Amino acid sequence: MALRVPTQSTCFRGALARVSVNHWAWRDGTVERRLHEIASGLWNVPLRPYGTSATRSCVEVPYVHAQVYDPLAWVIEGCRDGTYEVDVSSFFPGQFRHAERAMMAGGAGGEGPAKVSSRDGVTVALVPSDDWKSWRALCPCVPLWNSADEAALIAHARALGWTG
Repeated sequence: MALRVPTQSTCFRGALARVSVNHWAWRDGTVERRLHEIASGLWNVPLRPYGTSATRSCVEVPYVHAQVYDPLAWVIEGCRDGTYEVDVSSFFPGQFRHAERAMMAGGAGGEGPAKVSSRDGVTVALVPSDDWKSWRALCPCVPLWNSADEAALIAHARALGWTG
Protein backbone atom coordinates (compact mmCIF):
# COMPACT_ATOMS: atom_id res chain seq x y z
CA MET A 1 0.00 0.00 0.00
CA ALA A 2 1.49 3.35 -1.05
CA LEU A 3 1.63 5.85 1.77
CA ARG A 4 1.19 9.48 0.78
CA VAL A 5 2.76 12.44 2.55
CA PRO A 6 -0.15 14.63 3.67
CA THR A 7 0.09 18.24 2.52
CA GLN A 8 -2.55 19.44 4.99
CA SER A 9 -4.45 17.87 7.85
CA THR A 10 -8.06 17.63 6.72
CA CYS A 11 -11.09 15.54 7.54
CA PHE A 12 -14.16 14.57 5.52
CA ARG A 13 -12.37 14.97 2.16
CA GLY A 14 -11.40 18.55 2.91
CA ALA A 15 -14.65 19.75 4.46
CA LEU A 16 -12.85 20.28 7.79
CA ALA A 17 -9.28 21.62 7.86
CA ARG A 18 -6.64 22.17 10.49
CA VAL A 19 -5.95 25.91 10.64
CA SER A 20 -3.28 25.71 13.34
CA VAL A 21 -2.50 23.59 16.40
CA ASN A 22 -5.85 22.48 17.88
CA HIS A 23 -7.77 24.92 15.65
CA TRP A 24 -10.03 23.38 13.01
CA ALA A 25 -12.58 25.04 10.71
CA TRP A 26 -15.26 23.78 8.35
CA ARG A 27 -15.41 24.76 4.69
CA ASP A 28 -18.43 26.95 5.51
CA GLY A 29 -16.34 29.00 7.96
CA THR A 30 -17.67 27.42 11.17
CA VAL A 31 -14.96 26.96 13.80
CA GLU A 32 -14.91 23.39 15.13
CA ARG A 33 -14.10 23.17 18.83
CA ARG A 34 -14.95 19.49 19.35
CA LEU A 35 -11.66 18.29 17.86
CA HIS A 36 -8.29 18.26 19.52
CA GLU A 37 -5.12 16.65 18.29
CA ILE A 38 -2.21 14.65 19.53
CA ALA A 39 1.10 13.64 18.00
CA SER A 40 0.53 10.56 15.86
CA GLY A 41 3.28 8.76 17.75
CA LEU A 42 1.34 9.24 21.00
CA TRP A 43 -1.96 7.87 19.69
CA ASN A 44 -2.39 4.73 21.73
CA VAL A 45 -3.85 2.35 19.14
CA PRO A 46 -4.05 -1.25 20.36
CA LEU A 47 -1.56 -3.87 19.15
CA ARG A 48 -2.43 -7.49 18.48
CA PRO A 49 -0.66 -10.45 16.83
CA TYR A 50 -0.85 -10.36 13.05
CA GLY A 51 -2.48 -13.49 11.70
CA THR A 52 -0.77 -16.64 12.95
CA SER A 53 2.63 -14.98 13.27
CA ALA A 54 4.01 -14.63 16.76
CA THR A 55 6.73 -12.24 15.55
CA ARG A 56 4.57 -9.72 13.65
CA SER A 57 1.91 -7.46 15.05
CA CYS A 58 -0.74 -5.11 13.75
CA VAL A 59 -2.47 -2.05 15.13
CA GLU A 60 -6.22 -1.63 15.41
CA VAL A 61 -7.06 1.62 13.62
CA PRO A 62 -10.66 2.68 14.32
CA TYR A 63 -12.38 2.36 10.94
CA VAL A 64 -14.39 5.56 11.36
CA HIS A 65 -11.14 7.44 12.02
CA ALA A 66 -9.71 6.18 8.75
CA GLN A 67 -12.92 7.22 6.95
CA VAL A 68 -12.93 10.70 8.48
CA TYR A 69 -9.24 11.72 8.65
CA ASP A 70 -8.04 12.22 5.08
CA PRO A 71 -4.36 11.30 5.69
CA LEU A 72 -5.62 7.81 6.68
CA ALA A 73 -7.38 7.21 3.34
CA TRP A 74 -4.72 4.61 2.51
CA VAL A 75 -6.11 2.43 5.31
CA ILE A 76 -9.59 2.42 3.74
CA GLU A 77 -8.07 1.68 0.32
CA GLY A 78 -6.15 -1.22 1.88
CA CYS A 79 -9.35 -2.61 3.39
CA ARG A 80 -11.18 -2.32 0.08
CA ASP A 81 -8.48 -4.06 -1.92
CA GLY A 82 -7.97 -6.83 0.67
CA THR A 83 -4.53 -5.72 1.86
CA TYR A 84 -5.87 -5.11 5.38
CA GLU A 85 -8.56 -6.95 7.32
CA VAL A 86 -11.53 -5.38 9.09
CA ASP A 87 -12.52 -6.73 12.49
CA VAL A 88 -14.00 -5.72 15.82
CA SER A 89 -11.53 -4.32 18.33
CA SER A 90 -10.02 -6.53 20.97
CA PHE A 91 -9.42 -3.48 23.16
CA PHE A 92 -11.75 -0.51 22.79
CA PRO A 93 -14.46 -0.10 25.45
CA GLY A 94 -17.67 -1.94 24.66
CA GLN A 95 -15.74 -4.66 22.86
CA PHE A 96 -17.51 -7.73 21.59
CA ARG A 97 -15.68 -10.78 22.96
CA HIS A 98 -16.07 -13.09 19.99
CA ALA A 99 -15.47 -10.63 17.17
CA GLU A 100 -17.09 -11.24 13.82
CA ARG A 101 -14.82 -10.85 10.82
CA ALA A 102 -15.87 -8.70 7.92
CA MET A 103 -16.26 -10.41 4.59
CA MET A 104 -14.41 -8.57 1.85
CA ALA A 105 -16.47 -7.60 -1.18
CA GLY A 106 -15.18 -9.23 -4.33
CA GLY A 107 -14.44 -7.84 -7.74
CA ALA A 108 -12.79 -4.68 -8.97
CA GLY A 109 -15.82 -2.56 -8.15
CA GLY A 110 -14.21 -1.42 -4.91
CA GLU A 111 -17.30 -2.04 -2.85
CA GLY A 112 -15.11 -2.50 0.21
CA PRO A 113 -15.70 -4.58 3.28
CA ALA A 114 -19.13 -5.74 4.23
CA LYS A 115 -20.65 -4.09 7.27
CA VAL A 116 -19.22 -5.48 10.47
CA SER A 117 -21.80 -6.32 13.08
CA SER A 118 -19.88 -4.81 15.96
CA ARG A 119 -22.73 -4.90 18.44
CA ASP A 120 -21.15 -2.90 21.24
CA GLY A 121 -17.64 -3.03 19.79
CA VAL A 122 -15.58 -0.72 17.62
CA THR A 123 -14.90 -1.65 14.00
CA VAL A 124 -11.18 -1.49 13.25
CA ALA A 125 -8.80 -1.93 10.35
CA LEU A 126 -5.89 -4.27 11.13
CA VAL A 127 -2.76 -2.55 9.85
CA PRO A 128 0.67 -4.22 10.12
CA SER A 129 2.87 -2.37 12.62
CA ASP A 130 5.55 -1.63 10.02
CA ASP A 131 3.01 0.13 7.76
CA TRP A 132 1.69 2.07 10.75
CA LYS A 133 5.18 3.17 11.85
CA SER A 134 5.94 4.36 8.31
CA TRP A 135 2.76 6.45 8.24
CA ARG A 136 3.41 7.94 11.69
CA ALA A 137 6.77 9.17 10.45
CA LEU A 138 5.00 11.07 7.64
CA CYS A 139 2.02 12.45 9.54
CA PRO A 140 2.76 14.46 12.70
CA CYS A 141 -0.71 14.69 14.25
CA VAL A 142 -4.05 12.94 14.54
CA PRO A 143 -7.35 14.65 15.40
CA LEU A 144 -9.44 13.13 18.17
CA TRP A 145 -13.02 13.73 19.25
CA ASN A 146 -15.42 12.53 21.89
CA SER A 147 -17.56 9.65 20.64
CA ALA A 148 -20.64 11.57 21.84
CA ASP A 149 -19.79 14.27 19.24
CA GLU A 150 -19.20 11.88 16.33
CA ALA A 151 -22.76 11.91 14.94
CA ALA A 152 -22.88 15.73 14.96
CA LEU A 153 -19.50 15.96 13.23
CA ILE A 154 -20.61 13.51 10.55
CA ALA A 155 -23.92 15.38 10.12
CA HIS A 156 -22.08 18.66 9.56
CA ALA A 157 -19.79 17.01 7.03
CA ARG A 158 -22.76 15.50 5.17
CA ALA A 159 -24.42 18.94 5.08
CA LEU A 160 -21.28 20.14 3.29
CA GLY A 161 -21.44 17.30 0.74
CA TRP A 162 -19.33 14.55 2.32
CA THR A 163 -20.72 11.14 1.40
CA GLY A 164 -18.45 8.98 3.52
